[in-house]
Amino acid sequence: SVNGFGETTSQELVQKLLYDRDLNVSRWTVQRQLKRMGYKSTLPLRNTNVCTEAQRSTCSMGNPTQR
Repeated sequence: SVNGFGETTSQELVQKLLYDRDLNVSRWTVQRQLKRMGYKSTLPLRNTNVCTEAQRSTCSMGNPTQR
C-alpha cells in the first residue's frame, strides 16, 4: 500500500514483511536497513500559505495585512 504521496511508509513495510514473509521486525529495523541501502527518509509536502508580493495584502493567514 502506498500512502497517497507515491511513497511507502516504514510501518507499511513492517506489515508487508509480517504478512507476506512471516518476518516480525520493528519499524526502526526497517528504517535502519533502508538508510544503509541508500534510501532517504522523506516527509510529505504540506500545503503552506506562501504569498507572492502581489497577494501579500490579502493572503496573510486569511487576514489582510495592515499597511
